Amino acid sequence: MQIGDDQGQQVGEIISLLQNFVLHEVGPTIGAFTRKDKTPRDPDKIEYYRTPHRRHTVNSEFSLTGVQSLPYVEVAYIHTGTRPGLANALVGLGAKGIVIASVGAGSPGSLNKEFEDILKKRSAVVVQSSRVGEGRVVRNNNWYESGMVVADNLSPQKAAILLSLALTKTSDKDDIQRMFDEY
Repeated sequence: MQIGDDQGQQVGEIISLLQNFVLHEVGPTIGAFTRKDKTPRDPDKIEYYRTPHRRHTVNSEFSLTGVQSLPYVEVAYIHTGTRPGLANALVGLGAKGIVIASVGAGSPGSLNKEFEDILKKRSAVVVQSSRVGEGRVVRNNNWYESGMVVADNLSPQKAAILLSLALTKTSDKDDIQRMFDEY
């Protein structure tokens, strides 16, 4: 099978041997293939292909014991047509945290000044994340905004969950950044 653009030019090839191979991982990049006939599979056996290197589940510092509800966190999808006032409206609705879902390295785009004001007033914790599906948002790159937490490789949705959990413990941006670095 060939993949091409609208003019039919070849941009890559996919070899399709689905009856003889098993794809172990699916994501933004292609995973590992193994031959079916050399790896008999027990349908009742759980197979793990990656071991998490970050803290998780039972090793977590989070506990919801006594927590009636998680702090309100909203995801702000930044795009070319994003209107001024969006970030302030989210804070006005009670958001204690805002995750910026932007392109590339998580730039707040035209709402930069608005987010700066929120950070100065400490109205909410702001996390920079990317909605492109692959890559990292890191500190000290060209798009990093001082005072914001960076989500590393977490999707905006996962970053929002982690931010909600973090806000059950603290609203200190440095401590929350530590949590994003560890989880």
